Amino acid sequence: MTMPSLVQNYKNKQTVAQLKKIYSVLSQATVMAESENGPISDWNMVDGSCESMDEIVSFYTPYLKTLKDCKQSKGCWATTTIKGLSGTTNRLDEFSGSFDCAKHSIALTDGTYIVFDIYGSLSTFGIENDFPNNNNTTMGFFVDLNGAKNPNVVGRDIFTFALTKHGIVPAGIHNNSAHCTRELKDWNSGIDCAAKVLKEEDLKY
Repeated sequence: MTMPSLVQNYKNKQTVAQLKKIYSVLSQATVMAESENGPISDWNMVDGSCESMDEIVSFYTPYLKTLKDCKQSKGCWATTTIKGLSGTTNRLDEFSGSFDCAKHSIALTDGTYIVFDIYGSLSTFGIENDFPNNNNTTMGFFVDLNGAKNPNVVGRDIFTFALTKHGIVPAGIHNNSAHCTRELKDWNSGIDCAAKVLKEEDLKY
């Protein structure tokens, strides 16, 4: 095996380990948040609502090792262009600047960035619409495993999870990570790689 291959294999293993860790962290935080604030089905998640966002984030932050709470300001997401696996600009590039109060960003002590965003669709993430509530909404968790460091590519160091009635699940769990390909040239490229990486314990794309 060549040196570049060895280096890439090491990086891939590191990414898998980091992804497993943040999945566990978010899952445990969800369990604790439910224990303290009642079942997910009773959480007031309203798409586009600043009040809803503030409330849900307040459920999670006591159980996350937060270094910095940027809210809607810069500092908890890369400011460079966020690209998908195909090399095109990804939808998550919208987080690179300041954004509205219906989103919220934090940085964890291990260097992970997280953006919380309430969505009215789970299919965007390759997840069946088993919404956690009667509002047909979900909380999306967009994580950059190494903060502002490169490559800042969705499906490489940036991954997505979402909240369902079953708890936190990785994007792509119900559509075989259909957007986890270099061939897809739209702004969803790489958005649902999390399930594939966790299942295969590798970045085989």
